Amino acid sequence: MVDSPKAIFEFMVNEGKYQSYTHVWSFDSSVEEWNEIFELYKENPNVLFVERNTEEYVKYLYKSKYLITNATFQSFFVPRKDQVVINTWHGTPLKKMGFDIKDSHPAGAQNVVRNFLFANYLISPNSHTTNMYVNSFKLNGLYQGEIIEAGYPRIDLTKKTTFDKELKKLKDLSLNVSFDKKTILYCPTWKGKDVNNPTSELKQMTSEAKFLQKRIAPDYNLLVKVHPFIYSVAKEMEELRDILIPDSYDANELMAAVDLLVTDYSSIFFDFMVTGKPILFYCWDKELYEEDRGLYISEDKLPGPVATTIFEVSEYIKNIDKVKKEYNANYESLKSEFLKYEDGKVTSRIVSYIFDKEKLDSGTTIVVKNSKKKLLFYVGGMRNNGITSSLINLLKNIDYSKYDVTCFSGYPKASDSIFNIHSIPKEVRFLFKPGYAMLNSKEQKLVEKYNTNPSKKNSESLPWNGLRREVNRVFSNLSFDVAIDFSGYSFFWSKYILASDSAKKICYLHSDMMEDKSRTVNGVRIHEMNLLRLFYQYKKFDKLITVSPVMKKVNQEKLGEFVDDNKFAYALNTLDIEKLFSTNTILEEKTKINEGNADLVNLSDSIEVFKNPYDKHGERKKIQSDDALRSVAQVINENDIRYKTLMNDIFIGWTSSEDVIVQLPQIVSLENVNYFCYIKRNKKRILWKELPTFKEAKVVGKIWEYRYLIAKVNKEAYLSNNQIYAHIQIDSVDIGWVEKSVLSNINNSLLLRKLKNHLTNRKRLAELSERTLETVYEEGYIEVISLPDKDPWSKALNGESEYNDIYLADGKILRYTLKIQNAHGWYYRIWDDKSLIGWINEKEVRKIDDFRVVSKQKISMRVKILSDYVFENIERQKTIAIEKPEAVLVQKYITTFGTYYRTSENKFVEETQIEVIENFGKYDLLGNYVLYPDKQNYNIITMGRLSPEKRQSDLIEAFSHFNRSVENARLYILGDGPLKQELINQINDSNLADKVFLMGHEKNPFHLLSLGQFFVLTSEYEGQPMVLLEAMALGVPVGATNIPATQFVLQEGKLGILAKSNNIEGIQNMLFKAYNDKIRPAEFDVEEYNNKAVQMFYKQIEEA
Repeated sequence: MVDSPKAIFEFMVNEGKYQSYTHVWSFDSSVEEWNEIFELYKENPNVLFVERNTEEYVKYLYKSKYLITNATFQSFFVPRKDQVVINTWHGTPLKKMGFDIKDSHPAGAQNVVRNFLFANYLISPNSHTTNMYVNSFKLNGLYQGEIIEAGYPRIDLTKKTTFDKELKKLKDLSLNVSFDKKTILYCPTWKGKDVNNPTSELKQMTSEAKFLQKRIAPDYNLLVKVHPFIYSVAKEMEELRDILIPDSYDANELMAAVDLLVTDYSSIFFDFMVTGKPILFYCWDKELYEEDRGLYISEDKLPGPVATTIFEVSEYIKNIDKVKKEYNANYESLKSEFLKYEDGKVTSRIVSYIFDKEKLDSGTTIVVKNSKKKLLFYVGGMRNNGITSSLINLLKNIDYSKYDVTCFSGYPKASDSIFNIHSIPKEVRFLFKPGYAMLNSKEQKLVEKYNTNPSKKNSESLPWNGLRREVNRVFSNLSFDVAIDFSGYSFFWSKYILASDSAKKICYLHSDMMEDKSRTVNGVRIHEMNLLRLFYQYKKFDKLITVSPVMKKVNQEKLGEFVDDNKFAYALNTLDIEKLFSTNTILEEKTKINEGNADLVNLSDSIEVFKNPYDKHGERKKIQSDDALRSVAQVINENDIRYKTLMNDIFIGWTSSEDVIVQLPQIVSLENVNYFCYIKRNKKRILWKELPTFKEAKVVGKIWEYRYLIAKVNKEAYLSNNQIYAHIQIDSVDIGWVEKSVLSNINNSLLLRKLKNHLTNRKRLAELSERTLETVYEEGYIEVISLPDKDPWSKALNGESEYNDIYLADGKILRYTLKIQNAHGWYYRIWDDKSLIGWINEKEVRKIDDFRVVSKQKISMRVKILSDYVFENIERQKTIAIEKPEAVLVQKYITTFGTYYRTSENKFVEETQIEVIENFGKYDLLGNYVLYPDKQNYNIITMGRLSPEKRQSDLIEAFSHFNRSVENARLYILGDGPLKQELINQINDSNLADKVFLMGHEKNPFHLLSLGQFFVLTSEYEGQPMVLLEAMALGVPVGATNIPATQFVLQEGKLGILAKSNNIEGIQNMLFKAYNDKIRPAEFDVEEYNNKAVQMFYKQIEEA
């Protein structure tokens, strides 16, 4: 019972006019201190306690009129419309919050935003916190409640608590406090990665606290308050027993007894300023924190100095009077900005305002809803495709002075999805579907019935009342003016649009939807069921927007059995003009600090210690034989590795790889245990055959292979780097050692083990006999000495034959990147350049140990040479000093001893000794280095997803005939997709690898597109071919297959070539016509087009 909810509760329970209210507190049964609170209020019938996440808890969540929290309710909860939700939050933010956190996962704050949006009142102590709600969490324009900016109720607790009374309470808790000393509170935030194993962070905090306690003992008491996440572990540590504040102890009451606060990024310092007492900031990890998160207030504006070591903290304490004087101006400035409402009456005025509807006597209320039209978009998975591009283009063209835009999606996992979400304009907010759908069993069965058998009859039985309840949960009971399914391919997501509280509901049709329903990829109709489910819902939309007039007509004709003609409309897609003409093609990557624990060994009796990782000079520090060094992070600084170093668990600074080396951890203790666990989904963690405490420790493989299975843990090992490893068994079979953090304990183990493994995962259990027994992570080269016979693991990647004889022949040299052992023997994972072939038994190959050139490839890039010398020949027999640090590389050599480059001056340099300044090409999907188009060749460009309807295979065939006559022709294919491997094989089979280039997905393809002499589109069908418009905007001549969408865009051939027939011969003739006629670019006004397109969109959403 802490924070502002406690302040509100105590005020109301002791104030006469509120005696009719019943107060229900939820509690966590694992927190023992609640027993004292139960005892305190056991005689008060108006105070009840319910355990969190129980049926009784849910009952009171539903029936209570007022709900007060300082954090968030669970993802399953949404309030009734007659309930009043008051969110006090838990501090003025120093750390960046919400969408202000640079490069954070976009869905990281999904449940926080949802909770803020359904709150009737948000409590704010100052304008800075108000700005957090409004802008950092993007509530502006959508939030329907009130922000009460009138101070923090919890700070009233500090102002009304007396020093002597609070000190006595601390003494009564058997804490080590003396009445004749001043008291220091050390209050660090939690910044660890693993809440279940905070040992490393706690060891450091404990060692530094004890060091500080010893230094200040004559004059000060030292008390420590840790984050609730780690309190349960901290309270078991003997060293903290007499200085650790109980988690249940209210921090604001505690402040009344504190004379000096030491903290890092905790918002507690804002509250503490009400006391007028000094503050020190101990930010030993500020480089890590600023890189990952960032702060709102710069270091020079803080109300106290920032120390980076505990030794500096000790010095500041010794000179605290000087510190107070030096930082007084900052202190008073921040007090006036952040604490101007803190008069000790905050709780009274906020309670009176909410419960009695009385006016505020101090402070203000902020309402952020506005008259803008509110648009809700479902945006699909935000993967790299045409729909995502069209969406981003539209969002970049919307007038945000008139429209408030919310996008929603599922939880994004793919890197391209996350990148694309970060690419949208900052004015747009994103919501994400949290948790599971709130449907009862009957409702869920009706949805499943429709999904299994979509029909008119089953459509009419869909549980729309339940779906509206689910939509209210996701969208926090909010209403929108227009809800748009911009993706238009999934009933699962369309039902959120249809069930939303929106005046108008729209679905986009980006293509010939009936044709897309029949589209086949690798023998599967990938959209058939999804689109059929959606077709039956079309009549529920107010409008179906196609992306061109021809697509409107096509869809009207083909979808007539599902929806009336008058539902169809069209609006052209917009273009991203800024991106079209941007020359920024390379994003500069900064050196990243990598966190991770490792033991260090010093190479001499002293080490150089640097204040920050990039300093040129540091101070040497003597090391004793019993001093223990540990790194918690590392970063590359030019040719040096810098380690963020702790000595005896006290941070001292950064050290250099010239003074220390990483040592493998040692076993501290080994215990026999007996419990069952669930193996979490983790792609990175290693499964070890032996504990990783020596260099030769053997590896089984990745724990990913065993995800979701139930395992028995029979041993636990504690290592010197504070990692805990668990030894797991499955069905009495020893599997190996894995970090405990990837396991979840299970209580009812026997039952769950049987249910999970033997029902859900029977097939995977049966494959245990085929499991990997050992993995060796090494790379090298092998020579094939015999082709495999019937070995079950010697097979091609596609599994269609025992081996792929295109790649293999006796004497062929292949690269391997992994060696594994299973029940059949040892196998190499083999590649031909960048193409994965498969696995081959070690009996059929010979490992190459001598120097050989495996392959050569032309390249072109300008580089900086980092070493002082280069080699005179590829055999590396003689070195010569470099005359100038820059060079142009013209050839790449793959050798059995590494990768080398030949310079334009016929010298050779190792790959590790270059830094690229400018690249004149890139590697394509075949692994070949491709120069960007130049005017010496006739360059044909196409762009689109590698899928059947785009017909890139037919284009390659047509180009092969064209190229026989026009030998300097080159074909650049931009995009990626399911046909990648098929197209790679076609290019190799046709011997076109030096003429046809699969360039893959480009984040900004328009620079490359602008270098073409001709752009060609060979689609079987399209909605609105944006790539034609983009090529015309860049002044590139265009041609396309003759389909309705291209007829419209190219104005029946006025703006480009339309094929006379859409077969391979027709495409080939189109290429010849463009070349022979020296076709000129079309006149295309991109600004005029964009204005027209966005006005079409406005028209569709504004019309009744």
